[in-house]
Amino acid sequence: MTRREWLALALSGAVVSQPLRWAPGPVHASALGGAAQAGAAASQACFRLDGVVHCSAGFPVTPVMPPAPCSGMAWASCLAYLLRGYGADLDHRSVVARYGQGDGCGGGQAPALAAAAGQWHDDQGRGFLVQITELPALDAAGSDPAAIPAVLARLKRQPLICGAAAHPTVLTEVRTATSRGGAVRMVRADVRDPLAEGRTRPLSAAELQVPFYVLAVSVRVL
Repeated sequence: MTRREWLALALSGAVVSQPLRWAPGPVHASALGGAAQAGAAASQACFRLDGVVHCSAGFPVTPVMPPAPCSGMAWASCLAYLLRGYGADLDHRSVVARYGQGDGCGGGQAPALAAAAGQWHDDQGRGFLVQITELPALDAAGSDPAAIPAVLARLKRQPLICGAAAHPTVLTEVRTATSRGGAVRMVRADVRDPLAEGRTRPLSAAELQVPFYVLAVSVRVL
């Protein structure tokens, strides 16, 4: 949602609050009622080995992700997972129902994610605004030098949705290596995979080689 759209919404009389904080752990039913969310912040750690600085950033521990019933539901599972971290009471079925896609197994993925911005209501009827921000495409080769810093800056605040696999997953942690010359490369990325029973797994070398999209999801209470 653009700044102009936010301003128009505010002038319309809607109450727009500060962005919620993504909080790993149990969903708090009162979160979308205006209460501040509490939760562990993302971790960051670095060490130097043979002149190379190795760092990890993100959420090493995240809530369990319910598995998606099919690849066509992966996008909905990822989006519902992140929205629950903001306190919304919904699941992947609620997400696909919003798009009128039946069981969702024949629906799109990235197009549906891109269209997710806007006003939502969870299963308790509580209203909130979703903003989707597209970050620079990421890959292990560092094709875009600005990508890793941009992704890490958001990953310190919230997990992200990424398209490294053949279906959307939730990016939870990234490990980087910085050479003596200052070049930064990604050496590992961990994701919650809705098609791997929701488990955390590292992206394969092949998945890391091809640039993939990264999306940040943020939420404000209405």
